[in-house]
Amino acid sequence: MITVAPGASERAMTLMRFGFLSAGDSSGTAEVRRVAREELVPSGRAATGRLGDWLLENKAVVAVIGQIDGTSRGGRLVDSWRKPNGLDGLDDHETFVLGKLVVYDTLRTGFDDKTGAAYVEVSAVVDRSADGLPVVSVATRYDLAPGIDAILAHTQIKTIRAGAEPGDTVPLLVERLQAEGGAAASVDEKTSSTIGDAMGYLVFPLSTPAEVGADGTMARVSVPASATPAPGATLLFSRMIAPLERPDTLALAVARARIEGERVGEVRVQLQENGRPLTRLGVGDVVIRRADGSELLARGALPCPPESAYVVHVPEGSYSFGFRGASHDAAPAGALVHVGREGVIADRVSLDVIGARAPYQEPPRAWRCDEREELPEL
Repeated sequence: MITVAPGASERAMTLMRFGFLSAGDSSGTAEVRRVAREELVPSGRAATGRLGDWLLENKAVVAVIGQIDGTSRGGRLVDSWRKPNGLDGLDDHETFVLGKLVVYDTLRTGFDDKTGAAYVEVSAVVDRSADGLPVVSVATRYDLAPGIDAILAHTQIKTIRAGAEPGDTVPLLVERLQAEGGAAASVDEKTSSTIGDAMGYLVFPLSTPAEVGADGTMARVSVPASATPAPGATLLFSRMIAPLERPDTLALAVARARIEGERVGEVRVQLQENGRPLTRLGVGDVVIRRADGSELLARGALPCPPESAYVVHVPEGSYSFGFRGASHDAAPAGALVHVGREGVIADRVSLDVIGARAPYQEPPRAWRCDEREELPEL
């Protein structure tokens, strides 16, 4: 077994640089434990976790790693979701090394005293010598640290024996994720993501060289063949796997903004009719229209008591807001609201509603705002 042990400084720099910190003053703790009771088995249509698997958990995120069982399921990320409203939506996760699906054969768990991170580490040997490719050892560590709402995955590859052929056409590593019920994956310059019915996931490489892409509905990150280490040498590839705040385009835009280090504002959307605030609010979609006319959607939002408003996080920018629900609609209109400007923590928007113009289909799970003692003062 190879021990994958990125230093505390790497994780600390990730926390500071990408800002994937959970809400609230306390970062809580991280822990790893065996799924030994039925109540620990994940729920949701996509959930495949079962007794004997390993559960990583902190204040914001839960992840389940399959127990070693001689199949490709062992050592794989099988379920992941966000608290407190999360429902597992991970349909598939797979890792290929030198074109071969990795079947891990050893597993160990641990706790990092320096950072408070809990981890599950799995390892295997991939032998492609019959095809003229190298023989390598592979070890992957799934790290969950206090206060960070993403999984840090680190794969260390060590070349045991060089291949007879150059092998410059087969990528060294390919990792793919798919959300259950997802449409085509979304790719930008730095990230790849997959959004499904119950959950969305963003993958962001932390190491170079790396490439991002998509295979249909699957988000993909890869390491090119040119990075294959020389015999006796190792390569460490790290990436962030982040369950989104909600399975929608607004949550994806916020996650990408945080990676870029951009400010993220908070908006409370209130509904009113004939000048009076509505007091009975149900599940609905908050529509955010950019100045260029494109739209972002906060799907299946619930009002945040006691504000009687829908609270959403939005990347810094100028927007107009609207709403679509079972009983009421409000088209994005009026003056643009500039969100996230320096010195402003939150903004409030009041929308004049009309009766719903089309039937509204609720998502599998409605998403409440962060549970905090107090919301920021306006």
